[in-house]
Formats: sequence, C-alpha cells, structure tokens
Amino acid sequence: MNGEFIQARIKLNTLRCSQVADEYAGLIWDERTLKREEHSNCANDLADATLYAWRLCYSYLSEAVDPPPKVGSPEWHARRGGDVAGGDQAIPRAAGSGS
Repeated sequence: MNGEFIQARIKLNTLRCSQVADEYAGLIWDERTLKREEHSNCANDLADATLYAWRLCYSYLSEAVDPPPKVGSPEWHARRGGDVAGGDQAIPRAAGSGS
C-alpha cells in the first residue's frame, strides 16, 4: 500500500478522512525491531482498517485499459463501424444524459 501512495494511485481526501490523515501523520516506526512495524504505543486502528479494505480491493489484479479514441477521429468511426465521411449518422447518447 505504501507503494500505491508513493505512485499517487491512492489519494486521501483529507476533508472527508481527516481522522485517518491525522493517524497516518502520527505514526512512527519502531526502530527496535528488525521488521518495519509501527511503534506499539501509536494508535493505528484506522490505518489498519484502511489497509484491510485496500487488500480486499484486488487492484493488483486489474489491467490497464487503452483510452477510447477521440470522438470523430478515424479510429472512433472504425470502432462504430461507420464511415468517416458519412456524417449523417446520429451520435448515440449515454443513458441518462438528457434528451
């Protein structure tokens, strides 16, 4: 999870998660142990709960998806099966996007 924070794949909303942010800021590492662990006197309940929730997300199993082509580009028309020069076909709207 630390690597995800470093790579900015996880972003913490400090307005909505101020208690977690405060707990992260207050954590210190126990230098007496060989393993990298938080100091036993620091409260880490929220940090642990966040870690457990992150582990259940299985984000490490996801695969990057290519971004969709720009609307109106030849690739966009090819994916739709339409003609680039056609222009008389209506563009489908997403459900719930208005009229």
